[in-house]
Amino acid sequence: MHSSAPCFSRVRAEWLWLASAITLGVLLRLPGMHHALNHDEIYTVQAFASLPYCDIATSYDVPNNHIFHTILVRLAIQLLGQHEWSVRLPAFLAGVLAIPGIYLLNRVMIPLSRVAILSAWILALHPVHISYSQSARGYSLLVFFT
Repeated sequence: MHSSAPCFSRVRAEWLWLASAITLGVLLRLPGMHHALNHDEIYTVQAFASLPYCDIATSYDVPNNHIFHTILVRLAIQLLGQHEWSVRLPAFLAGVLAIPGIYLLNRVMIPLSRVAILSAWILALHPVHISYSQSARGYSLLVFFT
């Protein structure tokens, strides 16, 4: 029984470090959710997310339309109303979920838990990723799925 205690302690510490990175990631991304929408975000809503789903999925007139993200924005607006935070919610969620996602990817690929934890913390604190997670654009989804 004594031999499993250090292992349990390491696993618990690893999960606490990951939970801390996710929590800090959320806290760093929340402040920008209520800012006024910028030009690209407004264009996404007006030119694309206001269309029916079938038109969003089959229209790629300009490369400014991140189709899957636009579908999620339309869904968020329909469910939650058209607010700055609801328009940005898909990007925010993808940005936050990318933190445990990069942890899991590294944990599977590299057996060192330190590398996985460090990668989660780097992403949680990365200024560009924070910005992507606060912007109603598809970039944080791209990071998440990559």
